[in-house]
Amino acid sequence: MDSHYRDYIRTSSWNIKAKASDDNLQWFDIQVPNISASGLLFMTDREYECGNEVWIKLTISPIVVGPDFEVKMSVQAAVKGNREDTDGLHCYSAKFTKIEQSDQIRLDELVRITVATYGSFD
Repeated sequence: MDSHYRDYIRTSSWNIKAKASDDNLQWFDIQVPNISASGLLFMTDREYECGNEVWIKLTISPIVVGPDFEVKMSVQAAVKGNREDTDGLHCYSAKFTKIEQSDQIRLDELVRITVATYGSFD
């Protein structure tokens, strides 16, 4: 797989609505400032430890593709680490551990198109 598929995309080029759950039952809003085909960065007022599993529902509307294009997916991710707090929110990196193959293909393609249009944000 081409290395560009794993480049992170700043969500200024994608409109992302996201919710997370610790138990796949109760959901809360999160912010997603960066995303790639293999994981994401998310911000929340909740605290996590490295290795914690989190379920995430994403609705992605990439500006580069068009206003009528929307992708909805649910993934499971493992918290890999945390970064400095921002405006009272904890910032975590997470790697996807469970994602449907069709969602992975669509996400790979969206990242590829965005990187081709705007470049990489590594």
